[in-house]
Amino acid sequence: MKLLPFSDKVNDSIFNTETFNVWEGSVRSSKTIASLLAFAIYTQESPDSTFLMTGSTMGSVSRNCINGDFGFMALTGATQHTDTDGSKFLAYKGKVIYYAGADNVSSYRKIRGLTIGGWYADEINLHHKDFIVEAMNRSLASRDRRMFWTLNPEAPAHWIYRDYIDRWANEEVDGYRYHHFTLDDNPAITEERKAEIAQQYSGVFYQRYILGLRVMATGLIYSEFMNNDDLAFDFSNWNEYTEMFVACDYGIQNAMVYL
Repeated sequence: MKLLPFSDKVNDSIFNTETFNVWEGSVRSSKTIASLLAFAIYTQESPDSTFLMTGSTMGSVSRNCINGDFGFMALTGATQHTDTDGSKFLAYKGKVIYYAGADNVSSYRKIRGLTIGGWYADEINLHHKDFIVEAMNRSLASRDRRMFWTLNPEAPAHWIYRDYIDRWANEEVDGYRYHHFTLDDNPAITEERKAEIAQQYSGVFYQRYILGLRVMATGLIYSEFMNNDDLAFDFSNWNEYTEMFVACDYGIQNAMVYL
């Protein structure tokens, strides 16, 4: 395995971590390998001995972050093990790193009672809300508490931004570090390969996965609704309208909804 030299921006994200660390950006932009190296350095320097790695599923965290030529095991020499209760973990130079899936409402039960120093989350936007709360609680007693989150851009109104990422930035929370990566941050991708990858996407997916932008998926079904001006109007003078319509989703098994 050979790692090409990283840019100053990537190196800064690896070697200067704080409490809340977020890598967001396009596919194949180096955010996963940068965040994994940062997490590896942290686990060795931390006074704590137990840590957590998660993905949307056990399979995704294994494929994206643990196995493969540039996974955590290849980067560090860590080894895989199974605990007596069936839990999976990595052993790395005296440290234990449990790993699990986190995409459904019951996922948080897997880590109840676990005490960790820090937490690495791949595709944090695909984690269940309850799991995020539980995982953050698991590290409250840490002597060097740090979180490492990665994600591809979502719609701007996604709850992960509202509840965490943008809120931390807007409130200037201590120890918050945000990194935005694009294909230009991956030294292994040539200009020809960038063009090849870009051709595989169009529309909102090109903006999200290639440009690394947070964009709303509008107009994908009904082309007449391409911007917010087509969807909204001023209703302050409601008494000027002589006729109104209320849309109803008639629910039988689920709740009825009026919009």
